[in-house]
Amino acid sequence: MDAVNPKYVLRNYLCQSAIDVAESGDFGEVRRLLKLMERPYDEQPGMEKYARLPPAWAYRPGFLFSTIKRGSGIPDPDTLFY
Repeated sequence: MDAVNPKYVLRNYLCQSAIDVAESGDFGEVRRLLKLMERPYDEQPGMEKYARLPPAWAYRPGFLFSTIKRGSGIPDPDTLFY
């Protein structure tokens, strides 16, 4: 199965984290994600954290990234939409 599935998947929470940092002028995380996605099936030393499963909060049904408190990376329960 590993031969047909990519090791790295561009997940919404990774994109949103990169966007949040980029809004402050630091595009390093965006560049890392772009570089990573050039070869999603290959082992890439130092990039293991991007192959992990999403955090538990990213699995919530109806979760929208506009509900994340700016800069915290944690969903704001007061603004979650279902």
